[in-house]
Amino acid sequence: MPKQRQRETFVCAMRQLVHRRIARRRRKRACSGCRQLASKMLRVPVNMTMARPTDEDSAASGMLTGNPNNFHWPSIDQPGEQDDMMHADTKHDVQSRVLGAQDLLQLPVRILPQPDETTCGPTCLHAVYRYWGDDEALPEVIKRTGRLEHGGTFAVFLACDALRKGYQATIYTYNLNVFDPVWFTEPGIDIAERLQRQREHKVDYRLQHATNGYLEFLKLGGRLRLVDLSRYLIRGILRRRMPIITGLSSTFLYRAAREYGPDDTPDDVRGLPSGHFVIIGGYDRERRKVFVVDPYQQNPYDSAQAYWLSVDRVVNAILLGIVTHDANLLIIHPRCGPRQEEP
Repeated sequence: MPKQRQRETFVCAMRQLVHRRIARRRRKRACSGCRQLASKMLRVPVNMTMARPTDEDSAASGMLTGNPNNFHWPSIDQPGEQDDMMHADTKHDVQSRVLGAQDLLQLPVRILPQPDETTCGPTCLHAVYRYWGDDEALPEVIKRTGRLEHGGTFAVFLACDALRKGYQATIYTYNLNVFDPVWFTEPGIDIAERLQRQREHKVDYRLQHATNGYLEFLKLGGRLRLVDLSRYLIRGILRRRMPIITGLSSTFLYRAAREYGPDDTPDDVRGLPSGHFVIIGGYDRERRKVFVVDPYQQNPYDSAQAYWLSVDRVVNAILLGIVTHDANLLIIHPRCGPRQEEP
């Protein structure tokens, strides 16, 4: 008799457990449906005037957002329901908006077309300066940041320009050609000293040039980070209203042919991978997409230079940027009194 009661008690407990799990799943589905309905109902009206965050909002979030002026941005619709991971959702303007519980964010980043094939980096830097209310001529920014022997530049030289202008700059690096992971994991290591020693043993031109830039970057007070690159890191930075300049592989981002020769002619046999700079200016949490602001007007996604793209595609393009000495995130923001830590 006691054994029979034990069996009955066990069966009863299992039934209760199953019923609780079923109820939990139903609640999750109901909550998901409510979020989708609220997201559709809260679409931004057309011609709505959006305001940049004020200083009080910035203090609450722990990050300065620049001039608290009001800007008028034409509204855009919420991205479509189809989540095609291989294609971008194009948008013809950029505005700041937050819907739901931080599910959708778009920063008001506007960018000019890059003047030529090698000035994508300074053009992105110029757009970030404008985002923070620092408006200057694009040719001046291009002149200050300089260029490599074969064209283009490194993110560290963009960061150095920002540091010299009084901004704070942080680089999240994934370039193992320049940095050894143990430099960030073992205590007491002087990265500048390690870079100088490495320069004595490796004579690659691009590595030497990048090393000089990083030594200046550290001397000017720049900060280096080596953390896992994920959509959570990207979303955490963007939620602080900080646009992200990233150096990545345009060959992978665009799914384009590799390029050959001084004119960057597409050539899938003789060509080499190409690097590029874009700005990540927003995210769609539910659809796992990020908003890419692209200085290259001839990009395959949208001539308006702004489009939604799978976060997985962008993350992979960033990591593959190691081929061209890119593979980084660059965060630039005004100094705001007490030191603020990025994620």
